Amino acid sequence: MKGSLSTELWEDFTTFITERRNILVAGGAGSGKTSLLRLLTSLIGEEERLITIEDVRELTLHHANTVSLEAHRNYSIHDLVINALRMRPDRIIVGEVRGEEAMELIETMSTGHPGSLCTVHSQSGGDATIFRLARMCSRRQLGIPFDQLVQQIRETLDLIIYVRRYPDGVRRVESVQQPQPNGMNMIWQYQMRQKGEFVKVGHFHA
Repeated sequence: MKGSLSTELWEDFTTFITERRNILVAGGAGSGKTSLLRLLTSLIGEEERLITIEDVRELTLHHANTVSLEAHRNYSIHDLVINALRMRPDRIIVGEVRGEEAMELIETMSTGHPGSLCTVHSQSGGDATIFRLARMCSRRQLGIPFDQLVQQIRETLDLIIYVRRYPDGVRRVESVQQPQPNGMNMIWQYQMRQKGEFVKVGHFHA
């Protein structure tokens, strides 16, 4: 992913993975979500047990202790997320969250599996991504008010990385934001200017 991020941004990603932050990579079709997710997993320690869940297998991880689950007509992504919890993973990695499995994944992140990663299709980052994820969670018809789902997601996700394909054809990290109770904390932002640069505009609040 040449030109997709800076050395300083990569150093921050390394810290976030080491600290087991819950990370969601968002972006539109062809924006490079899966490529970035694959890159982030390379920062995970070899001793950790990973469970990957995908519709179509795209993540090829080189960790020795990895179990790869792939959906088919008898087992949905939702089913696989539930089954993954019984396999004692250190981290759960979902290739793309598309439906009701979002609720299980959010609960998983908040109840004993920190450091999990996933991607979601979204046309913009930040609040728009949170609202999209909340709509997915509401498909479970649990009777939880929408605003409570939004709040739960804000409390559970540590980072939303938004990626976009730019007119020059390069897929770049456009922003890195931390969900907060009343909004988003912008940490990194790609600014076009003359040549374009990745600018750190804030800090992660632990």
